[in-house]
Amino acid sequence: MLLLKKIVAVLALTIASSMALTGCVSTIDDQTYNEISMITVKTPEGRVEQLFQKELERLIKPQSDSRYDLSARISSSRGDTSMAMTIKYTVYDQTKGEIIINKSVSSSVSIGAVSSEFGEEQAFIHAEERLSINLAQKIYQRLLVFFSQQQPQS
Repeated sequence: MLLLKKIVAVLALTIASSMALTGCVSTIDDQTYNEISMITVKTPEGRVEQLFQKELERLIKPQSDSRYDLSARISSSRGDTSMAMTIKYTVYDQTKGEIIINKSVSSSVSIGAVSSEFGEEQAFIHAEERLSINLAQKIYQRLLVFFSQQQPQS
């Protein structure tokens, strides 16, 4: 019976906190999505860069007319059982002729022990691919926030 009361209390707190947070979250308007769709993604050649670019383009859904150029530089490092990746990116506004965003984002993953050298190398390749896609999603979220803050409040 005590366990049931604890579960009900936790559920009530969870519902109350989510209801409180709902009031703080604003929606993203169509103008923000239109601005983001005017971004052209440019990255150096390479498998990881290609995965990053394709994921970002999938999220952005670029239009034919571009106003912004997003260029990214990807670097990664690996340890015995971990890998870290950093993406430095800039967004250049062609109409203003200036860089409006100059940031970096990074993430890391742990990799389980693998008994063979081939398996270990494959694990690092897959980790690098997952990191590039994950960081593209994080950058997209940051772009949403940036461009939503640039829009006049109604």
